[in-house]
Amino acid sequence: MKTQFIVMIMEICDKYKIDFLDIFSVRRGKAISQARKVICWLLRKEGLSLKEIGLFLKKDHSSVLHAITAISDEDKSYAQVLYRKHHKKESLENLKKEQELLEKKLPEITRLLNEGKNLKEIAKIQNDTYDNIDKLFSLYICEKKMPNYSTYSQKSEYFYKIIKKNY
Repeated sequence: MKTQFIVMIMEICDKYKIDFLDIFSVRRGKAISQARKVICWLLRKEGLSLKEIGLFLKKDHSSVLHAITAISDEDKSYAQVLYRKHHKKESLENLKKEQELLEKKLPEITRLLNEGKNLKEIAKIQNDTYDNIDKLFSLYICEKKMPNYSTYSQKSEYFYKIIKKNY
């Protein structure tokens, strides 16, 4: 189970003022039941099957299905906010990693571009996939090279020139 899931479950336990182990118990108090419904909804949203969620929570898959369909609007709203909060952090972390990678590879990619190499040739030289180099190049264009054009047509012409040169 991902660390992210455990962190979300701990936040849910704090909100409903229950112990972490209560989630896995046979107890059916209101707070525990609400917390389980939120957890089932979140894990399903993360792409886990009913059977996988059931195995994790020590419940039958039909109990998991009932929990997901019986969640109250208030609890569902809380679950959605929690889901967005955790995925926003994850996407920001990925963006930072991409930025660091760009800064490491950018001088070499720029040198190769100035030598007249296209992105496919650069990918071979860098022992990287074309898609990764293309992504880095797109980030480079957006962050470093994009002139401050006022109209859409000027931006389009700029991108067309860059693409024509590299593809």
